[in-house]
Amino acid sequence: MYSIFKRGESSWQYHPLEEEVVSGGVKDLKIFRIFRIFRIFRIFRIFRIFRTFRTFRTFNIFKKSSTKSWEEIEEVEECLRTLNQAGLSVYRDYVEAAHPDVGKWLANDDGYAQWDSGDRSDLLLIRGKPGSGKSTLSRKILAEMRLKYEFTFHEPDQAAEKKQRDVLVADFSYSAGGRNEEFSHTLMLRSLLYQLLRGDERLFPLFRDTYRARKSHKTVWVYEDLKRVFESLTSLKANWKIYIFLDAVSESSELGRSEILRLLLKLYSSSSGCTFKCLIATRPLAASELDEKTSICHVINMQDKNQGDIDRITTAGLHNIRDDFPWLSPHFNSIHHYITEHAQGVFVWVTLVLEQLDRLREPCCSERELRDFLGSLPLELEGMYGRIIGELPDDSRARRTLIWVTFIETPLEVDEFCDAMAMPLSTEPFQPDPTFLTEGREPDLEYHIRVNYGSLVETRQSVPNFDQPASRLVVQLLHPTAREFLMRRSQPKNPFYMNEERGNEEIVTGCIRYIELLPTSLPGGAKELHDWEPDDYTELAVRLGNFRLLEYIAAFLPKHMKNLTDEARVHHDMRLSRVLGENDVMYCLFESLVRRSVNTRIEARYPEAYASRFRVECLLAAGRKRRRVVKLLGALEPEFKEPESGDSTLPTATGKKDLDEEKVLPTSLPTKFWGRIGHASKMSKRVDKRINDKSG
Repeated sequence: MYSIFKRGESSWQYHPLEEEVVSGGVKDLKIFRIFRIFRIFRIFRIFRIFRTFRTFRTFNIFKKSSTKSWEEIEEVEECLRTLNQAGLSVYRDYVEAAHPDVGKWLANDDGYAQWDSGDRSDLLLIRGKPGSGKSTLSRKILAEMRLKYEFTFHEPDQAAEKKQRDVLVADFSYSAGGRNEEFSHTLMLRSLLYQLLRGDERLFPLFRDTYRARKSHKTVWVYEDLKRVFESLTSLKANWKIYIFLDAVSESSELGRSEILRLLLKLYSSSSGCTFKCLIATRPLAASELDEKTSICHVINMQDKNQGDIDRITTAGLHNIRDDFPWLSPHFNSIHHYITEHAQGVFVWVTLVLEQLDRLREPCCSERELRDFLGSLPLELEGMYGRIIGELPDDSRARRTLIWVTFIETPLEVDEFCDAMAMPLSTEPFQPDPTFLTEGREPDLEYHIRVNYGSLVETRQSVPNFDQPASRLVVQLLHPTAREFLMRRSQPKNPFYMNEERGNEEIVTGCIRYIELLPTSLPGGAKELHDWEPDDYTELAVRLGNFRLLEYIAAFLPKHMKNLTDEARVHHDMRLSRVLGENDVMYCLFESLVRRSVNTRIEARYPEAYASRFRVECLLAAGRKRRRVVKLLGALEPEFKEPESGDSTLPTATGKKDLDEEKVLPTSLPTKFWGRIGHASKMSKRVDKRINDKSG
């Protein structure tokens, strides 16, 4: 007899069902003695979810794995969850080639051919100036490797279909394209190991002892642990091929960089049965850090190789400009010659020059006028950035744009960035109002960015990765060198100079003000939480979906607050505590954020266990159609834990626990189920409004 739990009028009720199972399986299941027609649709919905679960190994309740126990599978999933963290996707995921033929010369490069086709472990070093196309080329090679070995990024429902292969690919970028933490060697090792284990769980024995020790002491992964696990890759005897891509190594912290490079070289000198292929993209490094003359190192110097690419990009860019400015046609060849002669192998400089030509409001009628205009453009990146900054309006909107695009921990999608731009700076007045966001949102943010900040800020489609299987349209700085310029104290003419301390404080201010807008749109009125009906949770889920920036705040506000000065942290702690402590719904939604961000204890009538159960109800009400809300709730509870059943009852207004069974919220879903949501927020496709883990 199956036990079906369904939502009653005010509680979850137990309903036994008699059924007859035919040998054909679930599809031939006959259900009879149903007295209400709506119950039939409920059961069909449940078994539809069951069939979805059948495709996912971790939740396959009909056939257990013959090679792994449930405990082993869950342990691997938990280990992956501890290695993973929000925003591990790299800056290179948002880098796009300016022309489809960029890097075609790679097929004829002897060093690359030996690295790609050789059977021994070796290193490919891509070296060049800032903006010379290192990241673009490394991403091109990475994409070719994934295509060659048929790597795809699976949604959870497709996880059971992953092929077991003897090739693994892991990549990381130290680039400062918006993430302060990307300089960390600890984060690099953590990201690489996560990707390798995610790619093939047969590597788990290398992680097992360290993971169990970490778990028993309740500590996070530390550098020495990660280094030890990474070194153990040399003990593999299997005939595997492991590709490791490291981008922007020169932008990493100098402290420990030599050790990391020696660690990589150790892989290639080992007697392991594996073949290790490593690609390093970097600006020139000191000989003491990396010996380029070693026999296992193949070097590509970008300035020696990319002249043809610069020619193609210049030609394509001028053709696009000529379509809008016909007067350019007689001068096409002279402009092309000037740009290619002065580019010095730097793609970013070419892009900025083409942008300046595209912004010409009055045509240069003569060859001399055009030559004078081109001659007025600086030949170095710093000079170009200084010229562009000088043309920006010195107003709060420009400052907000540059602060958010420079100091965010991961690039925001366009609609998220639109909400961020609606929040005033700390020096500007702010009054929470239900219409504040709708009136403050830019109606066409892409056009606004292109017209006003097109030389510094861009919108770009990302490429898929483990955390984001689908492409996203994001807002980011044109290049990491722009961030370096904005943060360079030696620029006396830079009115937009900013440091990390100021940038983080402005972002924290914006995030807390954004949270202050939420109480003006909450449902339920003066209802006590124990009086909430399913429609109240559904309405809350709908309204949460209108606050697009909440997911980023839930994931990254603690990091921004950690980077504040002690005085600023105390101030924002008190402000956030006041906002969340004055409203029961706000407290139950953001209780986990309080634990991770605020040092001040908030007095509330509801225990942590109930707050967790409240978020469960919101998640179930959100269903699979509101993916943004599901991802928000996953970020609010990064490590879902099943609370004690006795702590989940709702306190009454008097502060005593209401023992009435009608007021007890449903038992939380299994830890491994929540782990999938918290891990990458990809479980939303398999979440139904009214499904409970006791359905099976």
